[in-house]
Amino acid sequence: MHSLIKKTTIHDIARELFFTPGTVSRALNDNPRISLETKRLVNEKARELNYQRKNILSSSRSISTLDLLINISAINEVNPFE
Repeated sequence: MHSLIKKTTIHDIARELFFTPGTVSRALNDNPRISLETKRLVNEKARELNYQRKNILSSSRSISTLDLLINISAINEVNPFE
């Protein structure tokens, strides 16, 4: 059974703070281009709204090309280095 509770997104946080979703995303990812004050506001609002990061999406960015190549080759049962 699916939950009827809507999960908080970066768009929700952005709307509450009158920021862009990009600014919220950068603040949550501790980007050095974002001021400490903005990061503080975003993190406070994220806690207040019970924001939870989607781990699948955030971890997928750390996959290297070699990891991807090896995993695809394992699926296809071919050696990518031949």
